[in-house]
Amino acid sequence: MKTFIQIKINFLKLCFVIVFSTISCIKTYAQKFEDIFLANDFVLYKNTKVKLKQDLIGVNFSHNFYGDLKDLQKDYDNKVLYPSAAYNFQTEKDSLKNRVFIIENIIGKDGKTFNTENSGYFDSPIFILKDEVKAQTIYYKYDKKFEHNFPFLVADINYPVDFFCSQLSENDDDFTNEKTIRTPMTEGNNLAPASLTKVSKKGRPSAYYLSLRAYGNTVNVNERGVILIFEDNTKWIKNAEIDVEAYKDSYEYSVFITLSQNDLKLFSTKRIKKFRLYIYDATLNAGFASKFLNYTKCLLKR
Repeated sequence: MKTFIQIKINFLKLCFVIVFSTISCIKTYAQKFEDIFLANDFVLYKNTKVKLKQDLIGVNFSHNFYGDLKDLQKDYDNKVLYPSAAYNFQTEKDSLKNRVFIIENIIGKDGKTFNTENSGYFDSPIFILKDEVKAQTIYYKYDKKFEHNFPFLVADINYPVDFFCSQLSENDDDFTNEKTIRTPMTEGNNLAPASLTKVSKKGRPSAYYLSLRAYGNTVNVNERGVILIFEDNTKWIKNAEIDVEAYKDSYEYSVFITLSQNDLKLFSTKRIKKFRLYIYDATLNAGFASKFLNYTKCLLKR
């Protein structure tokens, strides 16, 4: 009789696990995971859900994960979770495939909540990742400087009220009496691919400008043409002149375009997917595209 009761209890436990896993899977598939790199605003990742980008599950996968915080506190943090057979200091490329994690907290090497103001230049935030299905905790070292080092797709980001508007910079020119408001010019450790500028002066209409930049390995001068594609695949086209400058081992192509009120309203309602300057393309990740849309809304209010 006792054995029968124990079997029944074990069966009920198994049913609970199956039901819980099924519900978790349904919720996961219903959520929209996007490529959202927040650079220095990484604190907003807390309590979000993440999963690995599928295109990272390949031979060049080099992102490192850890099973114990102590392994990140050493001078040489090469004791990784699921080490690769080829390189034991790298996490095995398929080990975290199809798993969803909640970012429970963001800490420093001391185990305390990461404090940006008191951290050094080389200090990296550490994400505490929790897999609720497998009841496993994993540690991941975040690179806030370079977008290509961020391996996750993200869901459930909640932006605080006035988060975007607070990032606009404002400058008053005492000589011209002009006020200039700009959206952030950088994203992580790089120049932002798109930015907006508003110049206003009492007694005249405000002027708005859009700056775009893309990069290429070949040089072309005196070329024209801007094509911008939104997420709904509609296009915005301008016959603007493209500037070019040498940039490291490549060339930077940029354009500075005067915008109308209708242009601004368009940018405040549609997310940009990508754009082309002459023949050089730039693709915006979903995180930056959302920020740019909200920056535009803020600029229209100022």
